[in-house]
Amino acid sequence: MGTVNSLQHNYKSGFVKSIFMQVARYNKPQLKDPKKKPALIYLSFEDETADTLEFMYTYLYYNENRKLPEGTDDDIKNVIKRLGQNGFEIFIIRADPSVWTYQNIFNMVNQYEAKGYEIQLLVLDYLAILPTTGCDNSGPAGTALRDMFRRVRNFGSSWNKK
Repeated sequence: MGTVNSLQHNYKSGFVKSIFMQVARYNKPQLKDPKKKPALIYLSFEDETADTLEFMYTYLYYNENRKLPEGTDDDIKNVIKRLGQNGFEIFIIRADPSVWTYQNIFNMVNQYEAKGYEIQLLVLDYLAILPTTGCDNSGPAGTALRDMFRRVRNFGSSWNKK
């Protein structure tokens, strides 16, 4: 698990979207269980899926052509196909942070795994805006948020044992 910290409007979301795309474009799946399907999941609690796909399309187009696109909706729809060309299943999801908690993230991951996916990368864009429901709130300010990050980190660490 890694975190990207910065003040508002300093490209944190852009940075993690870029990393997500680079993993998809420059790597091939390495499955622990060859019966599973490799998945990369980008889960945003901030940006709408359409905005994320438009950013990714613009990024890919500029990277390849060194100019900004005059993109069409059809081109934007091909982003997932292009990112999946090395064999990954690509999922771009937007969730409402006012109703999700860390437990919803765990449930989502477990559902994908139950459907036969092996999650090779999970990006959580803006975890800190989730409610800290169910987290330890017995210390000073920020304790519940730190506890939520710890829980998510520990859940991700458990993947290595599967």
